[in-house]
Amino acid sequence: MSSYFDNFPKIQYDISKSGTTRTAVDVTLRYKIKTEIQNKTALYYNYIILDSDSPNIIADKFYGDVNLDWVVLMVNEIVDPFYDWPLNYYNFGNYITTKYGSVSEAQQGIHHYEQIVRTAGYQTSSAYEGYDEIGEPLKEIVVEVDSDTYTNLVATQPGTHRSVSNYDYEHKLNEDKREILVLDKYFLNKVISEVE
Repeated sequence: MSSYFDNFPKIQYDISKSGTTRTAVDVTLRYKIKTEIQNKTALYYNYIILDSDSPNIIADKFYGDVNLDWVVLMVNEIVDPFYDWPLNYYNFGNYITTKYGSVSEAQQGIHHYEQIVRTAGYQTSSAYEGYDEIGEPLKEIVVEVDSDTYTNLVATQPGTHRSVSNYDYEHKLNEDKREILVLDKYFLNKVISEVE
């Protein structure tokens, strides 16, 4: 199986800024799946990234080849696998500590305030309530508010507001990266031939 960069164009690049150029792979380019293929949900599996997963582990799980990690990244339009991929528990803790001083400080610091406009659907003893017009459960709707609005909500409308800590904000950003699409193996050769 070929490497991801095998089909990239080569350029002459002055790496040391000395006037002497070398042949290098033009890494400023990237592949993209055609829009008509990208939008066909039947071609993909939904997958939740585990803490132990990396792009090459997922490629091995689904395609039997760790070198096809670029397919996993390309399908999900992930340009930077270090920052666009969810951090595992250990690395997330290190990130929080580096950015905020400690996990405790991140949990105590307020990132922003939210007003809860609509709560999510909820379970009652007889039925699941809170469906939209097409039968999907209602999702919570929140808007970010300033501290004055938050203070006013606290005084006048109990239960319609919350503060979001720096930790919770960063954790949500990280967790939102966990849901990805994996191309069905049946279509893998088509994508590889398109790239080649």
